[in-house]
Amino acid sequence: MEEEIKKELNRLKQEVENFERKYLFAGNYKLVAAILDKLDVNFLEITYRELNKQEQPKYIAEFNEDTKTVTVRRYEND
Repeated sequence: MEEEIKKELNRLKQEVENFERKYLFAGNYKLVAAILDKLDVNFLEITYRELNKQEQPKYIAEFNEDTKTVTVRRYEND
């Protein structure tokens, strides 16, 4: 029984790692820099107040292992 629990726990840990690798890019500054470069942004100014707004939109970045691409889209929580 204990061995089954360890196996299940390890399986769940692996699933979480896979999920994080696929979807969580929140602190990835390389991704932000690549997006700004792709949009040809050479100057961006934003106030501290704008950065700290309560209702900032959320985005999800999804990594596709097969095509080696990252797709960024706005997260809509219905």
